Amino acid sequence: MAACPDCHTAYGRRGLILELVTAVTFLVTAQAFGSDWKTLWFLMAILVLIPIATIDQEFHVIPDSFLLAGLIPVAGLWITTARSDIIGHIIGGLALSLGLLAVSVIGRWIYKQDVMGLGDVKFVGWMGLILGWKIGIVALGLGFLLATVIFFILMVLGKVRFKQQVPFGPFLVGGMYLGMLIGRPLLDWYLNNFVYFK
Repeated sequence: MAACPDCHTAYGRRGLILELVTAVTFLVTAQAFGSDWKTLWFLMAILVLIPIATIDQEFHVIPDSFLLAGLIPVAGLWITTARSDIIGHIIGGLALSLGLLAVSVIGRWIYKQDVMGLGDVKFVGWMGLILGWKIGIVALGLGFLLATVIFFILMVLGKVRFKQQVPFGPFLVGGMYLGMLIGRPLLDWYLNNFVYFK
């Protein structure tokens, strides 16, 4: 079994799976964006996404330290992108975080319990800073879609119960990664087929 070269502690199955997931997402991202600055910043964002999904899945918390580290690719993107686009990224960070905060407050009022953690709110704020408000909304929608489908399947299999609290971070991570890869084509497809301006 593979082990850490420094401390010689066995990685175990989870460690090997995380390494494989990281390698595959790196390859897919590099293939999708090629030799571009965006590739570097997205790869750095992936190094934040995978630990966040893993930690939230196990401990139901998204550490602020990872979101702070995620500001490095944010800064890189902003430095290497057009100045006019930066406004869209700032709007994305504010709009997504405030929107999910509203969902959290309303959900707590309706269900009398937390339906969304502040870690999720801060995460989508960071997601908006990375992707901008347009692709950020697509990514958030994909995250909710993933959560709905997987939660329904788990309910059918009897693995979870209705109103049972399930960590939302992994679904947001999945939505953000899909947003990176296919957010723009999805948005263009939607605008071309379902939005008509007279």
